[in-house]
Amino acid sequence: MPQYMLLIHNGDWEELSPEQMQQTIQRYIAWVRTLREQHRFIAGDELKNTGRTLVVKNGQIVDGPFTETKEIIGGYFIIEAADYDEAVAVTRDCPTFAHGGSVQVREINNPG
Repeated sequence: MPQYMLLIHNGDWEELSPEQMQQTIQRYIAWVRTLREQHRFIAGDELKNTGRTLVVKNGQIVDGPFTETKEIIGGYFIIEAADYDEAVAVTRDCPTFAHGGSVQVREINNPG
């Protein structure tokens, strides 16, 4: 079955109160539980806020371009789905949408 990477952009995560963050974490736990019960979940993790984007300029590796806070990838999931449309449908319950986040869906090119 094809595998898809869901790149989670956090949105307004940093503007949430501690109670709202805890509720969002509980929604992620429930969402992952559903993915596991549906036998779709392969992997997933939260990413730390630290990191850099690197480019080559004049033969040297330098930082940049810099991303807006809302554009930072806060985590990822790898799921199985029959096709791209089904992978997109799975994301509809992703908790990131509740606070302005977004999900990038990319099929993994697995030639094996």
